[in-house]
Amino acid sequence: MSLRENIKKFIPIMDRYYIPELYMLSLIGGSIFTSLICPNLSKHGYNTRGISKNYFILFYLYAILYYIYIKDSFNVYFVHICRRFVECCFLKYSRRCKMSFIHLFVGFSYYTVVINKLREENFGYLYVVLFLILNLLQSYAHYRIFAQKKRNIPYFHYLCEFLIFLSIFYKVRSLFCFLNCCWIVTFSAVTILQRRKYNKYDK
Repeated sequence: MSLRENIKKFIPIMDRYYIPELYMLSLIGGSIFTSLICPNLSKHGYNTRGISKNYFILFYLYAILYYIYIKDSFNVYFVHICRRFVECCFLKYSRRCKMSFIHLFVGFSYYTVVINKLREENFGYLYVVLFLILNLLQSYAHYRIFAQKKRNIPYFHYLCEFLIFLSIFYKVRSLFCFLNCCWIVTFSAVTILQRRKYNKYDK
């Protein structure tokens, strides 16, 4: 049996024991815990040590390759991953913007879990149109922040991210997708509070 077949065989076992849902709960709890108890671990973009946030591109490159490897067909989530990869190729953070290795680990594990959960979902035409519109809005928000350096609406890209996954939850109606939305809200809130605390933005 090939590795691909073994992975596909293992995914339903993880679903049976709610491993993906427990993973999302751990992200939510971990984000709150680290922001309160160990804030240095969750300084997203403000670490003096760590690795460049431009390595975000590795998350999306891995996600694309894993998606192609594990899937027999594609849905709109693949478009979202590809769009983020292209953005990372052209929209760059400054050298001082860094992330911890914990963020790096979370990125790889997160996209593995989400792809596994959404791999079999099919989306109707109207939903695809809505999903693409939200992706275009987020892409425009990223362009204004990174290329034009305009921050008059600094958190709009977080709102777009939430709406993208809220639309997925509306279509799928699963506990996992609900927890994923909760994680996005938690992570965004922690990041925004930290940005206000340090009174600066990533550039």
